[in-house]
Amino acid sequence: MKGIVIFLLVIATTLALDYPRECPSAAEEDPWHPVHLPHPTDCSKFYKCFKGQKHEKVCPASLHWNIKRDYCDYPEEAKCVRPLPDF
Repeated sequence: MKGIVIFLLVIATTLALDYPRECPSAAEEDPWHPVHLPHPTDCSKFYKCFKGQKHEKVCPASLHWNIKRDYCDYPEEAKCVRPLPDF
């Protein structure tokens, strides 16, 4: 029972995170503030937006993409849950 409660809390936290889901158009892009998107199924990957297109990147070994902090981080800090929910 405790495991189910923890799982539901993790899901609720993930749903509460506000992160971009699409790359901005090239005209809207700010080179000083790059947009990163989480990979929908792999915690060790993310996308970097460039000229309106997303480019898959891989975190260094044993790190996960941290949606909240917007960088690769230790798994216990990233608290990655995949797959990401569809919106």
